[in-house]
Amino acid sequence: MNAEFENLITAAMQDWHVPGLAIAIVDRDTVRYCQGFGWRDHEQQLPVTPDTIFWIASCSKAFTAFALGLLVDDGKLDWDTPVRAVLPDFAMQDPIASERLTVRDLLCHRSGLPRHDKAWYKVSASRHELMRRLAHLAPSKDFRAAYQYQNIMYIVAGRVIEQVSGMSWESFVQQRIVAPLGMSRTFFAHDEVTKAGNFAEPYQPVPARQAGAAGQIRRMGHYAQGDSALGPAGGIQSTVNDLTHWLRMNLRFGIDELRLQPPTPINNPKSAIAQLFKPQVVVGDETALIYGYEEFGHSLYGLGWRLNTYRGRWLVQHNGAIDGFGSHVSFLPEAGVGVIALGNLDATSLPATLAYCAYDRLLGLSPIDWLGRFRQKIDKGQAEAVAARTMALAQRDPNAPHSQPLTHYVGHYSHLGYGEIHILLRDGALAMQFNGLDFSVTHWQGDMFEVETPTFDDPKLMTCHINADGRVTSLAIQWEPTLAAIVFERVG
Repeated sequence: MNAEFENLITAAMQDWHVPGLAIAIVDRDTVRYCQGFGWRDHEQQLPVTPDTIFWIASCSKAFTAFALGLLVDDGKLDWDTPVRAVLPDFAMQDPIASERLTVRDLLCHRSGLPRHDKAWYKVSASRHELMRRLAHLAPSKDFRAAYQYQNIMYIVAGRVIEQVSGMSWESFVQQRIVAPLGMSRTFFAHDEVTKAGNFAEPYQPVPARQAGAAGQIRRMGHYAQGDSALGPAGGIQSTVNDLTHWLRMNLRFGIDELRLQPPTPINNPKSAIAQLFKPQVVVGDETALIYGYEEFGHSLYGLGWRLNTYRGRWLVQHNGAIDGFGSHVSFLPEAGVGVIALGNLDATSLPATLAYCAYDRLLGLSPIDWLGRFRQKIDKGQAEAVAARTMALAQRDPNAPHSQPLTHYVGHYSHLGYGEIHILLRDGALAMQFNGLDFSVTHWQGDMFEVETPTFDDPKLMTCHINADGRVTSLAIQWEPTLAAIVFERVG
């Protein structure tokens, strides 16, 4: 790429307040461009290089899908093998889904469950325990009725790999994918990353609703300091340099009806891997265009990859977001080119946006102002969030007192799918602990309190239920927006 594109990147990083970013472009089996920009550590002014390690978050899902494809090619299972045939204790609330949900269903997000992200986020439970909790998570759609993005199903997919292979998900992916591709700076636990060095620190925007927040960022903690159950859904950490090996292999599978030229260092599971790039389910309303722009066409999902067209060409892509990071990996099979972009700002969409800018130039098309278009969407969303907050505060009646002394709210509350909430009294005020996160608790009105943690710009209302004896019997928080509030019963 030329100086014009590099100037575009640096200007966009400044405008979007992204401290560090790495980007690579591959053209069939050649790395055409690989460069780092900005700071992996903003405070220490340590630069990003092509070998700087970032969390790739949900871009990890394609590795899990590929790993299952290898097992299909080995004859160990089939895409349509019921999960229960491999994991007999697998169960969901829906008995039909419990019996019939397949490996394919796990990977294309059609289980009937909505995200339920607070049921896994920062949870110290094992993968098996998270799978066991599925029986206590409510669906919002019928089984196979609709696409609903679901991380726990990828954790279950990791358990399938472990059960069938006799290896941990980490070991299988390392031995069958990462090592053969020569990806020497790709890791599955953050303590390994800290030993390796040259890793990006995570940052997040200061919430727009806070005074003077415009353009401000702050350091946040890494998602996990050790092993994490999240791995198969979003736990890989890697570099753009390493990911060029991964992307070039996927390009070879995607080009020319999956005939590998030249062959990869991994055995050729032609028939199994072909399914990864084939549409399995429609994403959202089948009449809606991805992002609302006609250049992207309709959105579908394969196995570990989102599929759509980009300016008339088939596009295979996935984005990722985890504490302090945003990632993007994509390729155009017909054109034989692909882009990897990684940034260290929480849930930033700049990596994906820059990929589309790169494709315009790689294809020789008139460039579209994707940075301007998506920035308008972001600004609109932030303005709407501020307006919604202002409206909520206007409707609040903080003078409506809580019915009980604060000490009566203190206790332990439990939900079989979400875990435990601990309400504490600190310095005369309530506080909350939930799945390893500390929340402030602010009285809202009556027996409703607002709970908030610095990790999310997403305060929630907690409703306390009081019985006739004045005892707080349960708490209700709408952790999952598509369902009624999740009720935690008092257990102590």
